[in-house]
Amino acid sequence: MLKRCPFCGGEAEECATYHPAGNCTEKYVRCTVCEAQSNGFLKEMYTDANLEAKKAWNRRVTVF
Repeated sequence: MLKRCPFCGGEAEECATYHPAGNCTEKYVRCTVCEAQSNGFLKEMYTDANLEAKKAWNRRVTVF
């Protein structure tokens, strides 16, 4: 499950970009409203790039 955007509260979606020159696919999560996005994870370098992108998106920093 994806958390809402930490910036605007919008819905998040899983995305992928195919890079034909490098012959690889990058997975990331982005907000459908403000288009903030997580780091990208190359499918060819991670066992589960989708899971890594979701974990990166759902991570929140506690500020004191």
